[in-house]
Formats: sequence, C-alpha cells, structure tokens
Amino acid sequence: MTVAALVLLAVGLAAVTLSALGILLCRDPYLQLHFLAPASVIGAPAVIVALMLVGAHPGRSTAKLGIILALLLLTAPAITAATARARAQADGLADEDSPQ
Repeated sequence: MTVAALVLLAVGLAAVTLSALGILLCRDPYLQLHFLAPASVIGAPAVIVALMLVGAHPGRSTAKLGIILALLLLTAPAITAATARARAQADGLADEDSPQ
C-alpha cells in the first residue's frame, strides 16, 4: 500500500468518524444534516480514491470505483436537500405543494 493511499484512507476515515460523532452529539435534525457533508464530500471520496490507488489490476474495479465516486458526488447534495425538505414538511415548516 502506498503512502498516498494510506494518507487518503486516514483522512477519509477521520472525516467519516468525526461526522458520525457530530450526528450523534447534535440533537437538532436540521443541524445533523450539516454533518453529512464532510462524510459524503471528503470521507467517502478519499476512501474510494485510496482503493483506486491500491487496486492491483487497474481496469474494471477502478472504473467501477470511479462510477461510484461520480454518482456519490453528484447525488449527495440532492439527497441531503430532499431529506431536509421532507423533514421540514413533516414538521409543518414547509407546504407540501410548494415547489421548493
């Protein structure tokens, strides 16, 4: 395992661990959503890139990891916004018929 892969793995695991701690310690569900960002934007991509670097046979597995990384980076903000919107509607803070 290369030094770069080890560093990326450590950074990714630290980001995910600290995000999980933040979610557990924070009681407000809207603030908890803010702690998802480091895990989905820093943590998971760092771990995926570390796995791409470690891959013994670059090819299919690296391509699959690249697709997973792209999907994660593209969908994480939308999923977070949809979750916040659903929670706001459940709490009566947003109308169910409003477009935003």
